[in-house]
Amino acid sequence: MLNRTLVVSAVLLAFPLSAFAGSSKVNVCHNGRSLNVSSSAVGGHTGHGDWLVASSETCEDGVDNDCDGVVDDGCPVCPCFTEHDLLSWFGSNSGSGCYDYTATSSYGNGTYLAYYGGQGLEAGVADYYYTSVPFCAAVNLTTFAGPFVAPITTSQYDQCSEIVLNAAAQIGLSCVNHP
Repeated sequence: MLNRTLVVSAVLLAFPLSAFAGSSKVNVCHNGRSLNVSSSAVGGHTGHGDWLVASSETCEDGVDNDCDGVVDDGCPVCPCFTEHDLLSWFGSNSGSGCYDYTATSSYGNGTYLAYYGGQGLEAGVADYYYTSVPFCAAVNLTTFAGPFVAPITTSQYDQCSEIVLNAAAQIGLSCVNHP
């Protein structure tokens, strides 16, 4: 009896306790499929291009974060600019500002980023000045060249506004009422 107890004790001590306790599981995205793997296997999976599955998309990163087969699903889409565009255009310009123009009797609504140093640039959405219907634009204020789309749908208007506000927040700008 004593020999059996010694053998069982020796076997138990030879294995780490974690082998008996089990390890936590995580989801990784592998070839467009979500796999539930041991947390100890994550390094091997991420080492060959897999990634941890997130609960939601991170917009404009080019990754299917939630592993549902669609990159950037549920992210706002604007026909004139992306958030990445706005960050690259305005992020390094210290004179950048975010403006929110609320309806008046002579003008409509608008949300846009702008800087006026050098040539100047303005990008955003509005339903005033150029046209009475909602539009989006990214316009060089000196040459007035750039993408200009009018009319856009109410959904596109809302999504473009969301992109402007997200970009403004990322570069540390608060949107102020336009004078």
